[in-house]
Amino acid sequence: MSLITIGIVDNSPTHIEKITNGLQLLKTCKVIGGFTSALEFLLFCNSSKLLPQIALLEVDMPIVDGVFLTDYLQLYYPTIKVIVVSNYCHKEVVYDMFSCGAVGFVYKLFANTVNMQTTSQPTTLQHPYLSLHQAIEAAYHHHKYIDPMLLLISKQDYSLIYIDHLLAKRMQQRNFFAQLGLSAHETQITILYAGTTLTKEAIASILMFSVKKIEKDIGAIYKKLAIADRHALGKMCLNKGFIKNARCIF
Repeated sequence: MSLITIGIVDNSPTHIEKITNGLQLLKTCKVIGGFTSALEFLLFCNSSKLLPQIALLEVDMPIVDGVFLTDYLQLYYPTIKVIVVSNYCHKEVVYDMFSCGAVGFVYKLFANTVNMQTTSQPTTLQHPYLSLHQAIEAAYHHHKYIDPMLLLISKQDYSLIYIDHLLAKRMQQRNFFAQLGLSAHETQITILYAGTTLTKEAIASILMFSVKKIEKDIGAIYKKLAIADRHALGKMCLNKGFIKNARCIF
C-alpha cells in the first residue's frame, strides 16, 4: 500500500509539530504540509498537484473555522477526507463537523499522554496518536471513526445513523442556491463571503481572480439576491441553512 498523504490544518504551530511527530510512528502515512490557517491550506490546494488524501483539522480557528472549511472541502475538494483533531467537542459542533462531511473525530489531548525523550517526538503510540492511527485507517477504508476519548470526555454518545441523516439533510440544504439563479462562480464567492471574515483580497487569491473582479461579482450577487451588504448576505445564507455559520454577522 502506498503512503497515505496527510495535511494538517491547525492555528497552533506547536500542535502541528506534535501531530507531525506522532504520525512519524505510523509507517503508512506521510505529512505533506502543515498549515496554520484555512486560507493557507486552500491556497496550497489551489496550487499543488498533489492534494492530501486526508486533512486533519482543528475546529476552533479564527477567520475560517473547521466547520466551514470541512463544508467547503466537501463541495470543492471532495477527494480530501476530513478528520477532526480538536478538544472543541460540544455535541452540536461534533454533529456539525460530521454533517459537513468529516469522517472522523479525534480528541486532541497531548499533555502527559505520550512518553517523551529529548524533544516532542513521541516514543510510543498512545493517545491521541493511537486514535489518529485508527481514524486514518478507518477513513482509508471508507469508515467513520469517533474517538473513545471524545465519548469519555464529553459524556455524550453519537449515533452513526443520525450522522447519516444529517449528511443527507446537508446535501438538500446545499441545493438552496440553485434556486436563486447564481452561477457556479457566484455561488463560490457567496459561500466564502457569507461564511467567513475573509477579505476580498483573500477571496480573490483563493479563486485566482483580481480583487476588482471579486468586487464586481459581489455587487452582482447583491443585486440578484436583493440584499444590501455582507451582513444581510450572511444572515440569509445562515437562515436558509446554506452555510453552517456566518462569522460576518457576529
